[in-house]
Amino acid sequence: MSSGCIGWPPSRRPHLRGFTIALAAGILPLGGQTAAGRSGQSQIEPRWTFCVQVYNSAAAAPGTLANAVKVSGSVLAAARIPTEWHTSAAERAEDSKTSRPSFYAPETPDRPGCLTLSIVRGASPYASTEALGFVMPNRQSSPAITIFYDRIEQIEMQEVSGSASLAQILGYAIAHEIGHVLLGSTQHSVNGIMRGPWTQIEFERMAKGWLGFTTQQSAVMRERAFMRAALQSAQTKSKSQPRY
Repeated sequence: MSSGCIGWPPSRRPHLRGFTIALAAGILPLGGQTAAGRSGQSQIEPRWTFCVQVYNSAAAAPGTLANAVKVSGSVLAAARIPTEWHTSAAERAEDSKTSRPSFYAPETPDRPGCLTLSIVRGASPYASTEALGFVMPNRQSSPAITIFYDRIEQIEMQEVSGSASLAQILGYAIAHEIGHVLLGSTQHSVNGIMRGPWTQIEFERMAKGWLGFTTQQSAVMRERAFMRAALQSAQTKSKSQPRY
């Protein structure tokens, strides 16, 4: 069974419940990579979205979760992949209690075929001791991603993470695992967001919003994301049709 994970250097070992959000961010090339979270007009006019179902089993704070999802969505938008995130009504209600404006869309009917993302405490026995997450990209049913929130909290307190915030580390870890799914591989690159494990260089770049996918990675991911979105749309339409 295939799996992929992202971690931190061994020498530096020791920081989601059913919402909907469509994110599109400006795209700026940076050293062969795309940079998310930078200024500029969006180049995406989404007619489709890549769907993610989030389960907050770790009870991450609503603000941290919301900001992490925004980071992940921006990184994927920089690869020209518009995303739609679903979580529970309870999670949306908790987020609405915060002082900042909520960017969650109203509740929508469940969409079949969404990528499943679980944020948990306690690592899987299948994951390495340095892993921040775990994914089975080639699972026959909908791929499943697991993020180890307690390890995200631990790495956020380590010197190696620099000025990267808890939400940034969580958001980039989510984007990294989605990268494994859309690339259809558990392999890591020698640098960038798909590097494994991350070094101080990657943490410095994520703190500035400069960590992203390469142009080649983005092209492969975009094609596969579009295919998954088309399949999700077909499944949704089939589910909504009356049966006699």
